[in-house]
Amino acid sequence: MRKEFWMLLIVNGSIILYLFYKTFDLISLLGDDFHVELLTRNELRPVNYTKVLVDSGDDKDNQYKYIPDRPLLIPKIIHQTYIDENIPEKWQKTHESVLEYNPDYKYILWTDASSREFIKENYEWFLPTFDSYPYNIMRADVIRYFVLFHYGGIYIDLDNGCRQNMDPLLTVPAWLRRTEPTGVSNDLMGTMPNHPYFQKVLDNLQRFNRNWFISYTTIMFSTGPVMLSVLLKQYKRWGVPDSEKVRILEPLRNHTSPFFYQGQGSSWHQDDAKLIFMMGKHWFLVTLLGIALGLLFFYAQYKLFQLLPSFATAKRHTVRFLMRSKPLAKLFSKVFSALGINGAGDKRRGYDMINTRRRSSASDEAPSSSAFSSSPLRSWGSSRSTSPEAVMMADLEKDGANVVTINDFDYNDEGKSLMRPRSRNDDLV
Repeated sequence: MRKEFWMLLIVNGSIILYLFYKTFDLISLLGDDFHVELLTRNELRPVNYTKVLVDSGDDKDNQYKYIPDRPLLIPKIIHQTYIDENIPEKWQKTHESVLEYNPDYKYILWTDASSREFIKENYEWFLPTFDSYPYNIMRADVIRYFVLFHYGGIYIDLDNGCRQNMDPLLTVPAWLRRTEPTGVSNDLMGTMPNHPYFQKVLDNLQRFNRNWFISYTTIMFSTGPVMLSVLLKQYKRWGVPDSEKVRILEPLRNHTSPFFYQGQGSSWHQDDAKLIFMMGKHWFLVTLLGIALGLLFFYAQYKLFQLLPSFATAKRHTVRFLMRSKPLAKLFSKVFSALGINGAGDKRRGYDMINTRRRSSASDEAPSSSAFSSSPLRSWGSSRSTSPEAVMMADLEKDGANVVTINDFDYNDEGKSLMRPRSRNDDLV
């Protein structure tokens, strides 16, 4: 194979390996169904409480305490986010169902104003990044990570409603909902305070903050589910103790007894999201198309490298044609003279250089330093840099080209050619 092919193969192979290294966690999600981390039916069974009499003194209202049949690791706090406190009518039903099935939970609605105030008071180092996000949904994403890490509890999107009490979800250290086709979502999450996974999320938010030019991609990869999925893959790579594991809740439609149901949502999705969803449904064809385009791009590079020598040859022939053209030679002469490159008294220097090189190549012995220093070329170079025209002529003469240049014609005082070009022998010593 040709040298160009191997060069292209090495360069493109290095680029592919680098991209594979940078996207390995994302690619590996395609083969990870989180089977090991799934919450089991037994773990999701209802929590039974035992009524225990306690000594509360004269306070008859608090004489009894309800003890769950297993420890509740996550505090009973519900977090939701919206622009302000006026929840839209389309989400009133789902919102009310959350409160109805969990009446003993503390409820916090984080608005745009309260979210920024919380970041400013508790995580001021992140405030510049928080304010710099180009889309408001990105701030809504990150505030849920911060408040869950800070307070613990369960976060629920406003478009998700409850079908039963959420107490069974409080029995594990942390959990996320699995989404399709792969990875986890950030619309339903629960954790105890200061969980190490959510600490990892907070530590990496600034690193993932990039502009991907498409709004949907920028949101998903910077603050959304893709970022969460990649960080979860990294978090569990080397194993974590049971007390710090992140468990996975099945997708809503696959669970026979779901805790939640999906209402009207995805209000921030635009046309780019619809395109990406369509590509996800036909991922196999999209993969084949990507491979075909990659091979086509590689072939185009190879053909381009093959054509480069032809371009170089064509450029050399173009230079020779221009130097043979008398009108162009005259024009070049005037331009060079105006620039001081080939002014008066410099008419024979190009041929002086050629003759010097011709004598040097014809001799079996190298010229002495004294002879070279006394040559016209040496004396000229000591006071002025080598003329570009002379260098070009020397290269063409070396190639054996029979070239007629601006120095081969005599001109009268009016700038008209005297018809007969001077013989090359006139300039030879």
